[in-house]
Amino acid sequence: MRPLLRLALPLVLGALALAGCSEDPPATTDPCLRVVCQAGQDCVDGQCVEREPLPQGGHGGGDSGCEVNSDCAFDPRGRVCEPVSGDCVACLADDHCPSGLRCRAGACVECDGDADCPEERSHCSGEKTCVSCAADEHCASGERCDAGTCVRVPIACSADEECTDPAEPRCLVTAEAGTCVQCLEASDCGERQGCDGGRCQPLPPCAIDEDCAEDPAGSKCEPATGRCGQCAQDLDCSDAGRSHCTTDLRCVACIADDGCAAGYACEAGFCRSCRLDDDCARGTCSGGTCVDRAHCLADEDCSSGRCAAGQCTACLGDLDCREGLWCDAGRCVEGPTCTSDAGCGPGRSCTLGACAAAACEDDLAEPDGSFSSARPELLQAPVERRLCPGDEDWIAFTAAPGDGVDVGFLEAPSGAELSVVLFPETGGMVEVGSVEGRVAVPALPASRAARAFIRVRSTVPAGGTAAAAGPYSLLATLKPGGLGCTDAAEPNNTRDTARPVAPDALHEGLTLCGDDDFFRVEVPGGRTLVAYAFFQGGAGQLEVFGVSGSRVATGTATTALGGGKIVTAGPAVSAGSTFLVKVSSSSSPRPTYSFFWTLQEQDPACGDAPVLVPGGADRARLRSATLARTVDLGPGSCDAGGPELGYSVELGAEARLLAVLRAPFQGRLSLYDAGLIGQLEAV
Repeated sequence: MRPLLRLALPLVLGALALAGCSEDPPATTDPCLRVVCQAGQDCVDGQCVEREPLPQGGHGGGDSGCEVNSDCAFDPRGRVCEPVSGDCVACLADDHCPSGLRCRAGACVECDGDADCPEERSHCSGEKTCVSCAADEHCASGERCDAGTCVRVPIACSADEECTDPAEPRCLVTAEAGTCVQCLEASDCGERQGCDGGRCQPLPPCAIDEDCAEDPAGSKCEPATGRCGQCAQDLDCSDAGRSHCTTDLRCVACIADDGCAAGYACEAGFCRSCRLDDDCARGTCSGGTCVDRAHCLADEDCSSGRCAAGQCTACLGDLDCREGLWCDAGRCVEGPTCTSDAGCGPGRSCTLGACAAAACEDDLAEPDGSFSSARPELLQAPVERRLCPGDEDWIAFTAAPGDGVDVGFLEAPSGAELSVVLFPETGGMVEVGSVEGRVAVPALPASRAARAFIRVRSTVPAGGTAAAAGPYSLLATLKPGGLGCTDAAEPNNTRDTARPVAPDALHEGLTLCGDDDFFRVEVPGGRTLVAYAFFQGGAGQLEVFGVSGSRVATGTATTALGGGKIVTAGPAVSAGSTFLVKVSSSSSPRPTYSFFWTLQEQDPACGDAPVLVPGGADRARLRSATLARTVDLGPGSCDAGGPELGYSVELGAEARLLAVLRAPFQGRLSLYDAGLIGQLEAV
C-alpha cells in the first residue's frame, strides 16, 4: 500500500493546484500592479526609480514632511509619522517597539533607569540600554567597566610566577609589557578549548582529523560527535599495550577484565596486578593493586619492604635500601648531600650536590616502580619503555614451574641493569642478574601466583655521575618446561579462588593440572545456568555448587559436539544466584578442555536476546564476532514447532561453531556438511 499512497499524494495536490488556477485574474491597466521595487524606490509607469529623500523636520504634514505612516515606509529614521513635526520616527507608543523595549522621545529604548533593567544587567547606560556596568564602581575589585561589561584590570608581570590569580596563571610578555592571562597555548585550557588572545575559547566541532591538529585532547576526529581525542576507533590506537579506544576517545590497555591476562583486573584502562589475594606475590589485593596487609606476620604480607613488629616498613636497615639511600625510621631516604645520581631516590638526580626532581617524561606504563604495580606483558614480542634517572621498571609475566625464560636488551642507555625476580612459594625473593644485558633462567621454580617479574633499573655506570635515562627495548621469550602446568585461568584450584567468567564466551586452551578448576558465574533471577565442557585428551566431569559448597547439579549428559559434558542448574531465585562450576578429571592427569556457559530463558519465548536472522529466513552468515548471537528458528515462540527450517551457516577460517539452544525447544537441531549429505552432529 505504501507505493500506492506515494503516487496518490502528488495527484491530489496536482488537482488542488489546477482548481486554484481555474479563473483568470481581472484585467487591469495599472502598469505597477506586478512590479516590486527595492527599498528607497518607487514604481513610475511600470519602472522602479529612486525616491527623493524627505526633508528633515516637516511642519504639520506639509509637502516637506510626512502625513501618514506609509510616507515613512523607507525612511531610515523610522516607519512611524509624527504628525506634529512631520518627522519619521521609530515610535510614538510602546506597542510600536519590539517586545522588551519602550518608546521614549520617538526612539525604542530598553530602559529609562536602573529600575527598568533585569538583575543580570542591572544598570541603564547613557544609550538607554541595560548593561552589567555603567561605571567602574559597578565592578568588583580588580575589574573595570568596558563597554558595559566588567573586565579584569590587566596585571603586569614578567614571568608566570608573578601571576598569583588562579584565573590568570600565565604571563604574556610582549615588546611593550607583560600581562597575566588565562592561557598561552591550548594545553593551558580545558577539553575542546583553544587559546585565543590569552583567553580560553571553545573550539568548533571537528569534521576531519585536520580540525584537531591543535586540540589538546588529541589529533583524531570522531565526526559523529564532532569531538577530538586520541582515537576514534581501535585502529587509531597503535601504541604497544594500548590498543582499545574508549567512549571518551582515549587509547587504553583494556576496557574490561577479559582484556587482561589471567589474574589481572582492568581499572582506569590499565591491567592492574591482581583480582584476588592469591594473585599477589606478596601482600594483599586492594583495588586491583597488591598492597601491604594492615597487620603483617612475615615479609610475605608486605607488598614491598619488610615486616617489623606487625607493621610493613620499607626497610629495617640500610641493606634493605638501594645503594646510595639510607634507612631512617623504616623509610629509605636520601642523604643531605650527593655526589652522583646513585645517592638520590627514584626519578631524582643529583644537581649541585643536592637531590632534585629529574627532568624526565614518564612513559605510558607508569607507575610501575615495584612488583606490586608491575604491568603485565605478553612475551615473545619487544617491550618498549622509558627509564628515568634513579628509577626502575617492573614487568610481570605468568610462568609455570619448570618453564625457562630468556630476557635481553635490544637497546638501552648505558647504566641500565636487567634482572629476573621471583618470589618462591617457600618464601623470600630470588633475583637473577644479567650478563652483558641478558639474563637466562633455564627452569623457573614454583613461585607465588605463578608469576615472575622482569626488573629494569637505572644505575650510574662505572666512571660516571649521571644515572641511566632514556628509552629502551627488550625481548623476553618463554620456553615451556616439564615441572608443572598452568593456563590462563589459574589460579582457580579451590572454591575460594574460583575465576569469575562472563556468559557466552568460549574459553579455550584450559588444562587440568592434576587438580580441579572452579569458575564463578552470576545467574540473574528467573534464568537457568547451562554450562558445557569439551575435553581433549581425556574424559572429565562437570558439576555445579552453591557458594556455600553444597552440590546443586552434576553433568551426566554428553554433548554431541566434541564429546563434552552439559550441566544445568536453576532457575535462579528472583534476586539472582552465584554458582561455582567445578571441572575435574580422574582419567587423565593433564587433559585440556574448553569451557562455555550461557543463560537459558525461563520463559519458553526467546526473550530479549538479539535476533540475528528473522523468523522465516533461510540463511545465516556467522563470523567469530557473532558469538552468542541468536538465530530465531521459526515464527512465534521458540517452541512453536512447525516444518523444518534450513540455515546455511558460513564460518570464517578461524571461527568455531557452537550451537546452543537458549530456550526450551520441542524439536531437534542437526548439523550437516556443506553438501547437506552427511549429518555431522546432532543434539
